Amino acid sequence: YDEPWLHQDPDEIIDEVLTATARTNSLLQGITLERLQAEGTVKYSFDEVSDIPFEGGVFPTPDGRIQLRCDAMLEHGEDPLPYYAGPESPDEVRTDGSFRLLSGAAHHFVNSAMANLPNLERKEGRPSLEINPADAERLGIADGQVVKARNERGSVLLHAKLTDGVRPGVVVSPKGHWGRRSLDGRNVNQLTSDTLSDMGGGSTFHDIRVFVEPATAEDLQLVDVTLHERDAVPVS
Repeated sequence: YDEPWLHQDPDEIIDEVLTATARTNSLLQGITLERLQAEGTVKYSFDEVSDIPFEGGVFPTPDGRIQLRCDAMLEHGEDPLPYYAGPESPDEVRTDGSFRLLSGAAHHFVNSAMANLPNLERKEGRPSLEINPADAERLGIADGQVVKARNERGSVLLHAKLTDGVRPGVVVSPKGHWGRRSLDGRNVNQLTSDTLSDMGGGSTFHDIRVFVEPATAEDLQLVDVTLHERDAVPVS
């Protein structure tokens, strides 16, 4: 095997891929191996785009107009008219004090892949639960405090992060953190359902209801035990 490319080192290959891709993909303009080595991560070079969805009233439909009835859905056995199914336990939403949990993607992991790398963990920050200050005040929760999010499926301990970026009645905890590297050996997956969506058979991760409360002394004792066990486990 004497083809030159079989004997290239990883840096040479990365450099060639970046250079070749940048010729046809504007997102890679200005992103080089040298910059990645110096800066660690580099943002894509996005073009300036409008923040207005469907600006000018142009929609990606056959006639360019919005479709309130989509007959193409009939081919998939779905109702051609939109309807709102609501979150799980819809009748209890306004009366039981629970929150809708959103568990979107973490910024520095690909799902859980690479979530055990110390430099990416530092950038992502510790496992947290974002909550509106008004809700936090009502529950007696301070910024940075350890809280428990729970429902009928399980519970997880997280650090509270007070922010106006989350609406009252909603909490946010990004997915991706490894359970064994978290406070109590669990992650947000403890709370999510395996129910499939009504269209497409996808996940229903953003329909989850949870209760939030300050962690108890017993909960914090579990943290100490879990962290001790975690530190004893070699991480690959």
